[in-house]
Amino acid sequence: MDIPDSIIRDIYEGKASLFLGAGASCEANFPDGWGIANYLREQAGSSLSGVLKDQPLNNTAEYLFAEEGYGQGWVQEKLVQWFQELHQKLPRPPSPAHDLMTRFKWRTIFTTNYDRLVETAYESGAAIQSLIPVYAPSSTLNARTPGALWYIKLNGSVDEAMRNEQHEMVLTFSQQVNARRRNS
Repeated sequence: MDIPDSIIRDIYEGKASLFLGAGASCEANFPDGWGIANYLREQAGSSLSGVLKDQPLNNTAEYLFAEEGYGQGWVQEKLVQWFQELHQKLPRPPSPAHDLMTRFKWRTIFTTNYDRLVETAYESGAAIQSLIPVYAPSSTLNARTPGALWYIKLNGSVDEAMRNEQHEMVLTFSQQVNARRRNS
């Protein structure tokens, strides 16, 4: 892939923001949306496996939110427990790419991922900035602290869900629409 010189220059000068999706998690052998959907299907049991087979995360989560005996709390609890287990086995840093990311100065990092891979990478040693995770819109985002790096978790985070029972991980399109309305 050819990256334009202007973008490379902006990265080296600390003028670029980084946007991470599921590919960044896959680099560390963490699940993407399909993997999360499959895990939820397995956890839901054989009675729902046929209905949820080959369904993307959005459909799987929406179905489980509405299904009696499951619901949004059940889905989020299962994901938090699973990600806790995955994080316990995690090398430090999680992958060579995660290590490399900490050696550049970024304006901001945005992610749609729920995991703690970026946090773990920044806690692992050679980071040149201090990562500050942000889980909800805040007026403090307008202020810049030298050496601080805002890490915007657009769809929520398993670690914030563990600390704050009001925290909502965004798994479906309807949740994205609702979050956008709340945060506008």
